[in-house]
Amino acid sequence: MKAVVFAVSAFFILTVGGNLNAAETVPPSNYKLPPARSLIGKWKTPFYVKFYTQMDSSRGVFEDVATEKRIITWIITKGPNDNTVNIRQTYRRKEFTLLDPDVAVPPSPGESPFLVGKISGTRLTVKSWTGEKFGSFTFTTDHMAGTWDYTTTVGIYKVDRIYTKRKELKLVKK
Repeated sequence: MKAVVFAVSAFFILTVGGNLNAAETVPPSNYKLPPARSLIGKWKTPFYVKFYTQMDSSRGVFEDVATEKRIITWIITKGPNDNTVNIRQTYRRKEFTLLDPDVAVPPSPGESPFLVGKISGTRLTVKSWTGEKFGSFTFTTDHMAGTWDYTTTVGIYKVDRIYTKRKELKLVKK
C-alpha cells in the first residue's frame, strides 16, 4: 500500500512540477498564429449575397432602408509579412431594393476596393488601409465564411452601415 501511495505521490509531483514550467512556453498576448492555409489567389461568392444598408432615422437609431444582392470577387496577394494579405475587391450588383420609399438611398458606390487582411490561424480580419474594420472570416483551404459589417463615419457621426447577416458572406477559392 505504501508503494502505491508513493508511486501516486511521485506521479503527481512530477506531473504538476512539469506543468509549472508550461507557463514559460505560452506565447505573448500579441502573438499571431501563422496562417493555417495560403489565401493567395482568386476567391468568389458562388451565389448572390444579400447586403443590407442602414441609415440613421429621424428617431436617432439605425434602420434598414435598402438591400442589394452582390457577387463578390477577391484577388488576394501576399502582404508585407506572413500574417498579412492584400485584397482587391470587386463586386457586381444584381438588384437594389428600397425598403422605405420615403428615404432617398443611392446604391452604394462600393466600399474600398483595396483592403488588408490580418491572419491568425484560420481567422481573417478584413480592414481598409486606414484601419477601419470591414469584416471577420474563418477559412479552410478552399472555403471562407464571415460577416461583412462596415459603418461609414464622418467625424464623430455614424452615417450609414452596410452589413450581411452573420456568416452569410461565403467565398470559394477558384
